[in-house]
Amino acid sequence: FSSNLEAYGILRKIAEAYEIDLLIENVVCNHENPMKHWMELLNRYPDIHFIYDTKMAAFHCQENLLYDDKYDILWKEKHIRHYHVNDYGGGYMEWSRLKTLPPGKGHFDFDKFFDYIRKEDLLQNGKYLTIGENIKSLLQKGYMCPVGWSLTPSEH
Repeated sequence: FSSNLEAYGILRKIAEAYEIDLLIENVVCNHENPMKHWMELLNRYPDIHFIYDTKMAAFHCQENLLYDDKYDILWKEKHIRHYHVNDYGGGYMEWSRLKTLPPGKGHFDFDKFFDYIRKEDLLQNGKYLTIGENIKSLLQKGYMCPVGWSLTPSEH
């Protein structure tokens, strides 16, 4: 991970030259876990931005860390700029089950997720409240998307 930590600084300079906001996703980790790595990155690069992937959080059994006060800084200081909304049906790092599922076909608690980001106004002053509510409504009615949704607030 130390190599990735160093590489981020180089890649970020390139991205900034092209006015691109470089985002780091909570992807699969063979050693340690994504949230630990996010915090290391945040410590080193205080204005870093992230993508929160619901499936990856569930794969590492870290979906409930979202609601932990220890990680408030990630959400309340708007470090998380994008959400990948998809599901996971396996257990802790169960590689054979690492498949992207449509929301509602795994065990990620999307009601809790959308309620939390709405309550904490993590959808950029309600800009995506409607999308979150529509997704919840579609899931409750039994509609499924082929894979998942991707949400990005239009202004940061």
